[in-house]
Amino acid sequence: MDFFLWGLLWVTVLCPVDYYVSSQACAGKEPVIDPPSLVVKYGGLATANCSAQSEALIIGWETTVGAITEYDTQQLVWSVPSVTEWALGRGIKCFTTSDEDGQCETDLPITIYKIPENMILSLLDHTGALLEGQQYWLECVVQSVAPANHLIVIWSRGDTELKRSGFPQFSIEGDQSKDVTVRTKLSLTASREDHEASYHCEAKLDLNTAEPIPETRSSIQLEAVFYKPRVLQTSGNVTIFAGNKLELMCVADANPRPSYQWRHKGVVLPNKNNNTLLIDSATADNAGVYECVISNTQGQASAVMSIEVKGQDCAGKEPVIYPPSLVVKYGEPATAKCSAQSNATIIGWEATVGAKTENDIQQLVWSVPSVTEWALGRGIECFTSSEKHGQCLTHLPITIYKTPENVILRVLNDTGPLLEGQEYWLQCVVESVAPANNLIVIWSRGDTELKRSGFPQFFIEGDESKNVTVATHLSLTASREDHGASYRCAAKLDLNTAEFIPETRSSIQLEVYYKPRVIKTSGNVTIDAGNKLELMCEADANPRPSYQWRHKGVVLPNKDKNTLLIDSATADNAGVYECVISNTQGQASAVMSIEVKGQDCAGKEPVIDPPSLVVRYGGPATAKCSAQSEALIIRWETTVGDITENDLQQLVWSVPSVTEWALGRGIWCFTISDEHGQCDTHLPITIYKMPDSVILSLLNHTGPLLEGQEYWLECVVQSVAPAKNLTVIWSRGDTELQRSGFPQFSIEGDLSKDVTVRTKLSLTASREDHEASYSCAAKLDLNTAEPIPEIRYIYQLEAVFYKPRVLQTRGNVTIFAGNKLKLMCEADANPRPSYQWRHKGVVLPNKDKNTLLIDSATADNAGVYECVISNTQGQASAVMSIEVKGPDCAGKEPVIDPPSLVVKYGEPATAKCSAQSNATIIGWETTVGAETEYNIQQLVWSVPSVTEWALARGIKCFTTSDEDGQCETDLPITIYKIPENVILSLLDHTGPLLEGQEYWLECVVQSVAPAKNLTVIWFRGDTELKRSGFPQFSIEGDLSKDVTVRTKLSLTASREDHGASYRCAAKLDLNTAEPVPETSSSIQLEVHYKPRMGSPSHNVTMTVTEGDKLDFNCSAEANPSPTYQWMFNNVILENENNPTLIIESIQPDKGGVYRCTARNIRGEGFVEMRVDVVSNYLLWIAIFVAIAIGVLLAVSYCVYRTHHKKHKTGQYLLTKIKHGASNSGQVAQANGHSV
Repeated sequence: MDFFLWGLLWVTVLCPVDYYVSSQACAGKEPVIDPPSLVVKYGGLATANCSAQSEALIIGWETTVGAITEYDTQQLVWSVPSVTEWALGRGIKCFTTSDEDGQCETDLPITIYKIPENMILSLLDHTGALLEGQQYWLECVVQSVAPANHLIVIWSRGDTELKRSGFPQFSIEGDQSKDVTVRTKLSLTASREDHEASYHCEAKLDLNTAEPIPETRSSIQLEAVFYKPRVLQTSGNVTIFAGNKLELMCVADANPRPSYQWRHKGVVLPNKNNNTLLIDSATADNAGVYECVISNTQGQASAVMSIEVKGQDCAGKEPVIYPPSLVVKYGEPATAKCSAQSNATIIGWEATVGAKTENDIQQLVWSVPSVTEWALGRGIECFTSSEKHGQCLTHLPITIYKTPENVILRVLNDTGPLLEGQEYWLQCVVESVAPANNLIVIWSRGDTELKRSGFPQFFIEGDESKNVTVATHLSLTASREDHGASYRCAAKLDLNTAEFIPETRSSIQLEVYYKPRVIKTSGNVTIDAGNKLELMCEADANPRPSYQWRHKGVVLPNKDKNTLLIDSATADNAGVYECVISNTQGQASAVMSIEVKGQDCAGKEPVIDPPSLVVRYGGPATAKCSAQSEALIIRWETTVGDITENDLQQLVWSVPSVTEWALGRGIWCFTISDEHGQCDTHLPITIYKMPDSVILSLLNHTGPLLEGQEYWLECVVQSVAPAKNLTVIWSRGDTELQRSGFPQFSIEGDLSKDVTVRTKLSLTASREDHEASYSCAAKLDLNTAEPIPEIRYIYQLEAVFYKPRVLQTRGNVTIFAGNKLKLMCEADANPRPSYQWRHKGVVLPNKDKNTLLIDSATADNAGVYECVISNTQGQASAVMSIEVKGPDCAGKEPVIDPPSLVVKYGEPATAKCSAQSNATIIGWETTVGAETEYNIQQLVWSVPSVTEWALARGIKCFTTSDEDGQCETDLPITIYKIPENVILSLLDHTGPLLEGQEYWLECVVQSVAPAKNLTVIWFRGDTELKRSGFPQFSIEGDLSKDVTVRTKLSLTASREDHGASYRCAAKLDLNTAEPVPETSSSIQLEVHYKPRMGSPSHNVTMTVTEGDKLDFNCSAEANPSPTYQWMFNNVILENENNPTLIIESIQPDKGGVYRCTARNIRGEGFVEMRVDVVSNYLLWIAIFVAIAIGVLLAVSYCVYRTHHKKHKTGQYLLTKIKHGASNSGQVAQANGHSV
């Protein structure tokens, strides 16, 4: 027996590989090459060392350059002083030959790179100036570069990166196994911003070298871009007194330099091509509409201004036009009425169509049956003449609109499928629409609005004073989520019309090609020898991917399936399997490991301490393996060298610096013994790498942001691992906004190594974002002794441009005649706004101030004042009213009942006005239902249906008497409208929510008024969470009418939210006799969360008695429902996929550690229970006591019986039997007595 054991030990020492790898003689004996791969510069030095792993008779290098062979040596260096032979790029081979193993060999992959000799960036097939709106191509030629499949060309405009192009998008000239010339192009639609702009292309070789390979760059400065004029600034509409001097001005941006022409009443004015027009002394002839026509070779634009020339006595005597402005559809009729305010001898309309004049009447109607003359868009004028006041006039602004004839949405300059990660442009063309400056194009993805584009962001073809064709673009970086997605653009005219103007839409469905991403694998599997096993890996990819399985470097024959079947597992099947998934866009891989156990390995596997490793890249790693039974051999098998020892029970694996990413697949410890054969245990290793840098930037944008527009912040985390454990935390100031995690990232590189991660945050700019600080923090979530610090980048936004919002006004004022008054309106706006004051339709000369001073109030100063606040982003207005009372009106003002009105839109309204003194005239001054009566003391104002929003400015009742003159009282009116609809939805998200992620709930309240009295109440179930009110809302529409209101609620999903109902309720807070009913909408959430263990909730130890029944329960709370796995002493218990484990009668061999693991797609939870089984001592004691009592009773009985015979019955003597006639049977005698 001793001889047999020594022989077995000798064989295992010489041939240890036979126990744990395949039967191939070379497995584990291949020569080792250092380095295992080479990246070398063309013309540079290359060297590598080959070492035999067993005693070699011959060692050699097989190569086209520098082949060499040596005998009886164990190392051989291959070296070439200058690599100029491209054939080396196919790799070379080192081989060894020995008596025992024959010939074994190892390949050395070689990558030869060559920095480009030259780069040329040029404008393809074009010279001279570019024309705005035309498409051109920039071509970048990279000469004499290798290898092409590692080349990246980076396109930039100024300092802004535009696009990255890579293989196979290039056009290649030459043999790809050598240096080649590469051509790649960038599409350019010329715009005025490209005028003399600088474009660059950079060639970068993306190779794993010790030192970075320098980039090569070429630049081009575009020549002039010719673009048609765009009006930047004009004098606007001007009111001037006769005799004053005036200079009109219009400024335009154009190239080439434009010419200017001024027109008045159809006549071209002599102005010597200036952009200003001087009027030395204004007269009535100078009144009217002026057109400034700006032209160059690319087209023209025009600006319209009007001059109103007043005589000193025209103030308050101008004709009144109703309506004060017109919005009319092209081809539809238009009409307006002009009324004189004083006794007119002449009244007339001055217009390009429908001009007329009448004598001795006080009203004149202008009417056109079909508006087809675009010149009417400049407006028309009504004038009156009287002997007392001369000529006075009023301008009627007219807006002519035309709904689009067609809307076309397409991918610009591309046909066929989109490629993931590439940037494209969607173009929306709106044909034959007017006016362009009131057009909004709304971009949507599915039901989610992405962006709104408006004037002047459009490309426009045609004369902007007529119907034009408009083009606008949306940048799109294709992603797998866009595959099959529907994009839509809707053209909407934003005009103040009584009738709703419908949107015109166009949509497109995208197809995207993207490389594989692993969705699901079998993971690491432990199986008993002889059992059947199927490995599986699933991936998301388009086009459909192919699958390849590898084991120990060998490609397995599997006919391109995503499953691998092993009919009967043996030790040869143990180890790491790689599933490589490929399509035309790239590849991904998944690693799984199989541990094959003999039937007698259960509980005898080697124990590794620690059972798993988390180690920093470049840091040390160590682990100890201990045999659980007497081992002949103990061995570590790793990608950085195997360690084998004989007759040891422990073996330490240690690496001073982890730089080999292949270790991330884990390593194995094996033991071999006579009793159990080979047993093994896997050590999972996670290698992490802190990011080299984190960069946060605004994607594809420079300069100020525009309120309401969507932008993207991009966070780039460079050289980090592992990506699946990375979380990017977005914040605004100190407020966390969102967390992004794998697989939401866009990833560059091999996921088994360090990669560059890109993730984006959508930002809809608001005034609160003005110069706000945004940050992204990269955090690795790993189970380490000390937390891994975050790396954060902070980015401060530039200015946000937003339209004015009124903050404060003087409100409605009552003042006595002769007193001084200052009206004021304050607004929040960027850029700084301009202010214009209007009274009775007349623009007041106020030099752009936000205050209006009245030195001495008169009756002419009474009425409604409008403060119009404008900047480049839009305008807002505030209305104030002045009531001027005579000194003797105090206490004599008319009394209105009720003193204020709150009325529902579309409902009737009524109020009664009563004079306090004997009135000769009583009347209501209002836009609807105005009325005047004589010699009565009461007058009722009534409207059957309130549909005119202008009534919300209030109306006025006035009385006139001989004694007190005119006195008046205001009636404030609030018009409210219950929302037409309330919609509650999850913003930019569909499907289940993920626990711990942040989301936004958006509540949209449609067609409600007034917004300043609206409160939105958020509920979770019956619990109120928050109240939102004005001005926290995002508002679409004119605040003086019904608007659409949007407000959001931040939600960090938790398991308590699963099945929860969220609700938003819109409530109008008004002083009404009956409360205004709420309108609400609700949504029920589904949340996915990982298992949380129930009872027991932590690791426990219990002592049980042999033979007892044991009932374990480890129910977990999770969604989706979890699967359960039970392990006993690290061995999986089969057919136990439920939360309970019952052992009817426990025995000592069932003592140990029981581990219950609950898993779902969100993660896992586990609980461990240590069970100590003790013998049933009471049973043994009872048996012992019973035996002792039995023995005692038996001894007592024997003693008793002996004593009784001796002392009670005497001594008995047996004698011979005597036979006689009188005797029959036996007779015994004792002491002379017969018995």
